[in-house]
Amino acid sequence: MKKIMIIGKLPCNSDLGQAEIIRTRFIIRGLEEKGHQLSVFSYYIDKNTPAGKHEDCKTVSYMLSYRRKLRFLNPIVYTFLFFKTVLSQAAHYDCILCDKLPHYYVLPFLLAVKLRRKKYIIQYNEFLKGTSILDTFKKKVYFNIGKFFDLLILKSASVLIVISSEHRKYYQKYTSSKCKHVVISMLMEIAPGTKEPEKKPKDTELVVGYAGTLNKSNGVELLLSAVSEAIKQNQKVRLTMFGPARQNYRNHLNDCIKKAGLENKITILNPLGNKEAIAFIQDHIDILVIPKLNDDRARGYIPSKLGDYLYSGKPLIVTDVGEMNQYIQHQKNGFIVSSESPEPLTRIISFICENYEISQKIGLEGRLSACQFDYKKQITPLSCLIDSL
Repeated sequence: MKKIMIIGKLPCNSDLGQAEIIRTRFIIRGLEEKGHQLSVFSYYIDKNTPAGKHEDCKTVSYMLSYRRKLRFLNPIVYTFLFFKTVLSQAAHYDCILCDKLPHYYVLPFLLAVKLRRKKYIIQYNEFLKGTSILDTFKKKVYFNIGKFFDLLILKSASVLIVISSEHRKYYQKYTSSKCKHVVISMLMEIAPGTKEPEKKPKDTELVVGYAGTLNKSNGVELLLSAVSEAIKQNQKVRLTMFGPARQNYRNHLNDCIKKAGLENKITILNPLGNKEAIAFIQDHIDILVIPKLNDDRARGYIPSKLGDYLYSGKPLIVTDVGEMNQYIQHQKNGFIVSSESPEPLTRIISFICENYEISQKIGLEGRLSACQFDYKKQITPLSCLIDSL
């Protein structure tokens, strides 16, 4: 078993409802349960973060101490202290596992691991472009600078963690021939004794739910339009969405809801942590939707919440993008619709409302297929690779 240093943007005792943080926390749990010795070093800082050591991670306390005194010099101070921390601590570990780093930390990180002669594992959950829309010269310049640093850190990695086979193909051209790739698609916990969904009486108003980042690429507006149309068709349905979002986009969605006169039918909640989100889905949602659009990010797309959605046993609708059809069989363990327009999604929502008992049986089949995503199983290949380093 190895001693591993974990580096990431990890808020202590919270996941902020963000997929990349939830994934890293499951990786940490899985590796600990496999017998590896871990220490977590977080560079996450906000105005509410106290300095010092916390229950599940250590923050770079110098950063926090100087945060208010040297605001103008913060980027330089943070970068130097990040380098100092990695250099001093890496000596005590066999290898390092880190999330995709901010670009200003890449050179300090590479210098520190080179000086300490340590191998490192890195995880990338998206293509290099990410969610960027390169519609201005300035954005293109920033993207190319960022890509340069990404290529530097990828080229020297010993192991790369990706979310799909399509992502593995994509990143093979950016890593060395010696780099090993491991696909960890989804991570979730199979909790013993989780209750099955209750049967709904006929004519009950059903709640359609979406949990995840609120943005256009994730199909939030597509879902909004589809549910609005179902309501116009007199379906007894309402919509609840929650997750992180930029404030201007959240305001845009609220304006759309107000314009449609559906404030009493469509609700947008604040983000919930992973455990709270799963409990909320179990108690308050009847139909789950992953309405991802077929854009650049859809290639090789696998949503982090898919396993949790399936395990809820609720009817699940997904759009036919990425690698969804590898996990969802239409009307077997879920429903697959086109993302080209709201109409197909509206039709399936209406079908489920009118045939909820049948749809629940399909949802229970989804629950059975979710067991493959349990973090204990998913972490095994990564643990074996780490042992071989």
